[in-house]
Amino acid sequence: MTQETPRRPPWMSTMRPGSTDSRGTTRPQLRRRRRRRRRRRRRRRRRRRRRRRRRRRRRRRRRRRRRRRRRRRRRRRRRVDMKGRRECTWTRRRL
Repeated sequence: MTQETPRRPPWMSTMRPGSTDSRGTTRPQLRRRRRRRRRRRRRRRRRRRRRRRRRRRRRRRRRRRRRRRRRRRRRRRRRVDMKGRRECTWTRRRL
């Protein structure tokens, strides 16, 4: 028993999405959403040409003293009241 191939509905035609058919109608249901491709930017490496420079001898060399900056650490203050309690005695709310 041969099986009949099912007829495709007219809106499933092989028409390209967004194009028009013979009557000039576009088929919005065929219009595919275009996925934006993220372009990866290729970084071009520039080759630097090194120029040879004649070095002049400097007579006086000054030594620079490096000042070390001390980083101040901020201490987190514990939230306590005058008597050192962390929470309210009545409502048990954290201070």
